[in-house]
Amino acid sequence: MVAIPGRFLLYVECKCYSRSNPVGVEVVREILGVVHQGRATAGMIVTTSYFTTGAYDIANADPYRLGLHNYHRLLGGLRLQASTVE
Repeated sequence: MVAIPGRFLLYVECKCYSRSNPVGVEVVREILGVVHQGRATAGMIVTTSYFTTGAYDIANADPYRLGLHNYHRLLGGLRLQASTVE
C-alpha cells in the first residue's frame, strides 16, 4: 500500500506466479473490492506471470481505478529504470 495523506491512496497486490499460471478474475475482483472498501484512489496488480482475458476485461471496465502490470511490462519498466541510472 502506498499512501500520501489527504491526496492519493494506492493499493498494490503483488503475485509471484509461474509463467504458466496467469492471474485470473478472482484476484482482480478481490483487489477492486479492497480498493472500494478502503476508499482508495486506485489499485494495481503486479505479477511475474500474465493476466487472463477475463481479468483484463474487468480492469478495462474502469481503467483509472485498476492497473494491471504483467511480466513484460514489469521487465520493460525495470530496463527503463536501469538505463536512466547508468
